[in-house]
Amino acid sequence: FPSHDNFRLRINKHKISWAELTLNQASPSHIKEYALILKQIKVRLSIMRISETMNTKAYDLLEDPLLLLEEYERAILSVSGDLTYDSSVTLTQASSSFLDFLEQEEERKEKGEKESKILTGINEFDLVFGGFKAGQMITLAAATGMGKSSFALNIALNMLLDGKNVAFFSLEMNEHEIANKSLACLSGVDSYKIENGYTSRDEKEKVLWANHQIKQLQSNLFLECKHLNLSDFKRKSRILRKKNKIDIIILDYLQLIENNASTKNNIS
Repeated sequence: FPSHDNFRLRINKHKISWAELTLNQASPSHIKEYALILKQIKVRLSIMRISETMNTKAYDLLEDPLLLLEEYERAILSVSGDLTYDSSVTLTQASSSFLDFLEQEEERKEKGEKESKILTGINEFDLVFGGFKAGQMITLAAATGMGKSSFALNIALNMLLDGKNVAFFSLEMNEHEIANKSLACLSGVDSYKIENGYTSRDEKEKVLWANHQIKQLQSNLFLECKHLNLSDFKRKSRILRKKNKIDIIILDYLQLIENNASTKNNIS
């Protein structure tokens, strides 16, 4: 089977000569490796085209650098799916992995270490569901006006107080609304009173104490309150996770996130 050295790209204006590939055909036993090389070449060419386009735009002083950066990141993310490898597993593999996980959890308990699961701080919920575990996607569904956003924010604050770093994406509330609800939750003072300045002296002290409590925490609640499409959400989540070691990501709420294909279409 030909090595990667035999597939050096001869590029002229981003056009590849496929002669090398046709002269070094793969045998049936190596067809997967051969297909992977072709896939990698396709991705390389896509990256080159994107880079050329963005390089041209970068010289235009009228272009906003931040918007250029976001456009470049979205374009790169759009081709990254071509190199997604098969992630399927068999039931045998899954059960073995699960038993290994249980054994690791038992070892943590014996050593007095915290379990890897993340508790919500809502006792009834944690008792039934056992908290959240790494890799899970939990969907909270309820009718309009039932308090989904407040419930999600309450969970985020409980995790924050437990030393977890939380990313909270809100497509419905702005930063001040989230801050108001957070202070109300931690102080026990009604959010309407806080927002409109109807607090008594005692209530105001409770709000200031709640704000001081937030400042003293080693962990952080990172807020993103802009309309996003799926690519933006993935990119910002990846950046936050890398820079700030995010333990959990909360999106409020799913129906408002925009489809990449059209900003007019919502996704459910």
